[in-house]
Amino acid sequence: MDKTGIIISHNYMNHNPGLGHPESPDRIKSIYEALQKRSLLNNSNIKVYEPLIALTPEVNLVHPEDYINKIKVLCDSGGGPLDLDTFASPDTYKTALLAVGGGLTAANKVLEGEVENSLAFIRPPGHHAGFSKARGFCFFNNIAVLAEYLNKIKKFNRIMIVDLDVHHGNGTQEIFYSTPYILYLSLHQDGRTLYPGTGFISDIGSGEGEGHIVNIPLPPGTGDKSYINALKEVIYPLSDLFKPEVLLVSWGFDTYHRDGLANLQLTPQAYTELANILLKVASKHSGNRLIILLEGGYNISMLGNLASNVVAALAGLNNVYRETELVEEAGIERYVKKLIQDLKIELRKVWGQL
Repeated sequence: MDKTGIIISHNYMNHNPGLGHPESPDRIKSIYEALQKRSLLNNSNIKVYEPLIALTPEVNLVHPEDYINKIKVLCDSGGGPLDLDTFASPDTYKTALLAVGGGLTAANKVLEGEVENSLAFIRPPGHHAGFSKARGFCFFNNIAVLAEYLNKIKKFNRIMIVDLDVHHGNGTQEIFYSTPYILYLSLHQDGRTLYPGTGFISDIGSGEGEGHIVNIPLPPGTGDKSYINALKEVIYPLSDLFKPEVLLVSWGFDTYHRDGLANLQLTPQAYTELANILLKVASKHSGNRLIILLEGGYNISMLGNLASNVVAALAGLNNVYRETELVEEAGIERYVKKLIQDLKIELRKVWGQL
């Protein structure tokens, strides 16, 4: 068995939301170039796969047929806007199906025992897409379809989704707000300071899903230390209680300090440490089943290096791109510690002591 599977395709460059749009085809080009430069496409621990395109019934696990057809018809007619910042081109429908399929391919390679873990470099991203709503550069919710596939088709009953994009995954939260077999944990910049304006500690799910939505809204300026500590403080006790059978990750690299669309302050080496935390959780609870899907990340010159740090960590390689450590603004660490304390109080009514 190989250690890590990479799912990637030049066909992900076919979706083009327009000149100057941050979610550009060059994102995939940046990742390809860094993987090649760092010899990660021909490493003996890593296997590279082309994605299979998703079938309509698979997308239909989350999205209704009339919405799927709406995207198809728009693209067949040449494309156009679906939201203020979400634009379809003629090839968007097929590329979005390939993005969903990339996630399914990543999962199947792990479940079939070909690799221990996998990372799908897909676009367009997905975590802002609701049941019938394209928004935030997203058309189909790739991670949500994957989670429903794992539950409905593969019969997993405890699926944990960790969202590490700088923007809150409002679509994923919306889809799973009352779902007991999903535990959704999102670290993101505080919605009072950033799109989409959601994802607060008081949002913990409802009905059978109460306590299964967990949000950590971090203040602008949060750096490596506070971000990593926040993840550890929450993911370790929650995973011990939930005992996920599979660990899914929506990973956006727009938490990087020079991303441009947000204000968190992570350095490249933070992504290596975050990957190691996720590997630890997957090893303890999920039989090493760790499946990561690309979300955001818009610094084209750096995206490939950030993503490659995660690939190298997953594959057990000491291949880390580093920058000078940054110093957090005064008060950030204290603020984040208080935030985690308040979050744990919110969750105690469901989970008990965390």
